[in-house]
Amino acid sequence: MRRRATSGSSAPSPATAPGATITGDVVFEQGPPQVQPGQTAPVVRVNAQIADPENNMGMPGPQPATVTPDNTFTLKGLMGEFLLRGNAPGQFLKRVMVGAEDITDTPREFKNGDKVTLVMTTRASTVEGNVTDAAGKPVTDAALIIFSDDKSAWRMNSMRTRRTTVNPSGHYRAMGLLPGRYYILATTRERVNVPSMNVDPSFFEELAKEATTVVVGEDEQRQVDLKMVVPATGGGDGIQPR
Repeated sequence: MRRRATSGSSAPSPATAPGATITGDVVFEQGPPQVQPGQTAPVVRVNAQIADPENNMGMPGPQPATVTPDNTFTLKGLMGEFLLRGNAPGQFLKRVMVGAEDITDTPREFKNGDKVTLVMTTRASTVEGNVTDAAGKPVTDAALIIFSDDKSAWRMNSMRTRRTTVNPSGHYRAMGLLPGRYYILATTRERVNVPSMNVDPSFFEELAKEATTVVVGEDEQRQVDLKMVVPATGGGDGIQPR
């Protein structure tokens, strides 16, 4: 229930409240990014992504936090539910933990004092291959989507969802995949390049029916050739009308 402001109230409104401040550390499983001779140390950042863009349109996100030389960070201004992501040259986010809880793909409303650990790895996998049409000819205009077979990860901003395209020779390459079982589909750009706020689980349900299944291990290079899938005219696409 919304409370009516009183003349003596000093509490900040939601629009001006500073939000939560959290601290954390970044763990590099195979060691931090290497500094090449003559170069400065690479910048490592932690950023917060709005978990539900549809219900938070217009809400500003917090500024990214720069990781200090001792691999710690402070992130301020968290209001609402967020997903945390890390960026470091040659590294891929593997896991986000609050205590013993894995929140990598779980939206969380952070509280002051929360302590977070981001685990980064260089041992992510790559899946690549060629896309051809029904006649076996290379397809030069296609979009690829790779997503987990775990329905709890069926969201565009999941760490286990990747979108990419083919090059002029019909070849695609998707990097940074964590171990697991995935669906992969080559289809039209219009079918895949949709705003995250317009996508619900039925979007992935429809794609899964036509997708190829692939199991990815740690630090693998997989070759998966695909046939272009063109949706039937008038078929459902799992996109919610706006």
